[in-house]
Amino acid sequence: MEAEKLAEQNNNRDERQQALADAGGARPNDKNFIPVMTQRANEFFGPGGFDKVIAALNGLAKEGHEISIGKAVEDLGLTESHLCGAPYGEANQGWPHCGECSKSMTFVGQLNTGMIEDFPESGPGLYTIFVCFACNHAANESPAPPGNGWLVRTYTTVSNGSRIRPPRGTKETPARPMKTNDTVKTLPQWDFVDKLDPDFVDMLVRLYPPDVESLYEKLQAVALGPDHEAAFSHVGGYPEWLGGEEIVLCKKCQSPLSLLLQLESIESLGLKFGDEGIAYLMYCPNHPADTSLVVQGA
Repeated sequence: MEAEKLAEQNNNRDERQQALADAGGARPNDKNFIPVMTQRANEFFGPGGFDKVIAALNGLAKEGHEISIGKAVEDLGLTESHLCGAPYGEANQGWPHCGECSKSMTFVGQLNTGMIEDFPESGPGLYTIFVCFACNHAANESPAPPGNGWLVRTYTTVSNGSRIRPPRGTKETPARPMKTNDTVKTLPQWDFVDKLDPDFVDMLVRLYPPDVESLYEKLQAVALGPDHEAAFSHVGGYPEWLGGEEIVLCKKCQSPLSLLLQLESIESLGLKFGDEGIAYLMYCPNHPADTSLVVQGA
């Protein structure tokens, strides 16, 4: 058995070495990379082989909605998505204080998924997001328990609400509309592709054994376009983790939470998540009120 296993390993090594030789030394940054990989894909997978690879990659895609921030306004609708300003609230709801340092939290923004056309996840809801930048507990101990450094209030229905004003002496930054009309395609980071589609990974290994991760990144640029930015603010889709995947389970069904909102730091608005980091609002599509805020720095 050991001899058979060793022989198999040697055969795999020989195949990889031959594949590299057949690739003509092409590397992911070479100008001839796409033509060479197209030729190799056609040899391995038949006519249109490269298109088959791209189709398999697109099969992993999740639709998201890119966020753009509008100019400050005063007459924003009560339940509209926005950053800064004052949040929606209901009876007997006051301004939250941090459970870690007891100071007033900062209102980051609110997201109304019911106003997003063709929102890819189930369950419309209104989410108001608070973070304590005084102690940065959400960034330092992410994912921290709700109330300690962060708080998300979820409203699956909206009724009898009004704006909640911050405590006296707190500077209120004007509200900025958060527009989510532009649909974008997102793809998973390389570290998670094998869990999603091992057969696709096998295709890439056959195409370019020496550096499959670089091949994947090059193919991402083909599928998403050269102007695509990975770490951009968006609703839905895949998260672009800065410091590795954070798995948080739903308290009700024990399923991993999905990305609801990925928000970059915006220093001009006083929203700085750790060291030029990103805040990831995770939620359970089947239980929309179960949320978690993960903060990762660059």
